[in-house]
Amino acid sequence: MSRTTARDRAGDGRPQEQPAQDVAPTEERAAAAPESRSSDEMRLKRTGERPRSDDAPTAGAPPKPPLYKRPVFWVITTVVVIGASVGILLWWLSARWNVSTDDAFITVHYVTVSSRVAGHVQSVLVDDNQDVKQGQLLAQLDKTDFLEAVKSAQATYEQTQGQVQQARAQVEAAKANVTSTEADVAAAQASAEQAQRDLARYQQAGPQAVSQQVLTQAQATVRTTTANLQAAQARVGAAVAQVRLAQSQVSTAEAAVHKASADLENARLQLSYTDIIAAEEGQVTNRNVDPGSYISPGQALMALVPPNVWVVANFKETQLRQIESGQPATIHVDAYDIDLPGHVQSVQAGTGAAFSLLPPENATGNYVKVVQRVPVKITFDRLPERRLAPGMSVVPTVNTRPREGR
Repeated sequence: MSRTTARDRAGDGRPQEQPAQDVAPTEERAAAAPESRSSDEMRLKRTGERPRSDDAPTAGAPPKPPLYKRPVFWVITTVVVIGASVGILLWWLSARWNVSTDDAFITVHYVTVSSRVAGHVQSVLVDDNQDVKQGQLLAQLDKTDFLEAVKSAQATYEQTQGQVQQARAQVEAAKANVTSTEADVAAAQASAEQAQRDLARYQQAGPQAVSQQVLTQAQATVRTTTANLQAAQARVGAAVAQVRLAQSQVSTAEAAVHKASADLENARLQLSYTDIIAAEEGQVTNRNVDPGSYISPGQALMALVPPNVWVVANFKETQLRQIESGQPATIHVDAYDIDLPGHVQSVQAGTGAAFSLLPPENATGNYVKVVQRVPVKITFDRLPERRLAPGMSVVPTVNTRPREGR
């Protein structure tokens, strides 16, 4: 009976009821579908992925054109071609003449300040990184010993001047003695001549007119006056020699005066060296002296860096084919990120390795060819307001374009 009822119900034209076990899974799938879609949306948001194209509806969508038929492709291609053409043209017109290197730095001939005399430092009048002018006083030493040396030299100089005056007075006295002895010679000569005449007259008179005693006395007088004349002449020679001796003493005294004067000037010069002054304009750097320190001659006290700096660029030897003196250059200073104009001043006559402390000896051992670098001096045409310090890194670019008239 139950079977007939069920069949009748199926054939009466109304939809049959599904079994309970078939309806439940369908409802569960319908309920789970929104949950799975929400979980997929959350996953896409979290990962940033785009939904797959097969999930999107494709019914009725037109096909995409090929890439080469899209306007954006041709716009980008045109821009790239124009940019490449402009770049190649600029390189051909300008950049191909430029030679650059990053092995370059700023340098300068700095002045090392030192003392010429030894002594204790009394005061230091400058500080680190201070700008000074030429002739400005930098430091002072204790002057006590040097002032005493000047006084001693001054006294010696005055003493030698007195010795010169004394020697000159002796010369005058010797000359007066010469005059006196010459007068004695004249008197002795007159007496001798008178005695000779008397003797001659007595001899001519004969023995009847002149006695033998008178004749003998006249002969003795002649001998005496002759001896007196010779003695006077000898005294004249001695007086002349005394004049020469006095004159030599004057020369010796004058030489002593010159020496004393030189010693005095040297003492004053040593005193002036106690004031240490700047030899030229610059900035105080590497100061290592303080008041109270004892310094020796030649000891480095500080350094003065002048403002006239330049660049030493170590170009490869293969880059020197077109580099010449006078060519313009652009110097990029890394410290300030600025470009400054300059020009090539000169090229060193030799590589850097040739003038190193231990130059290579290619005649021994295995030889490996290495591209050498040659220092090139580049000067600034204009300096910036900020100071350029030695050792700063720069990147110079030299324009080797041939100049007109060459």
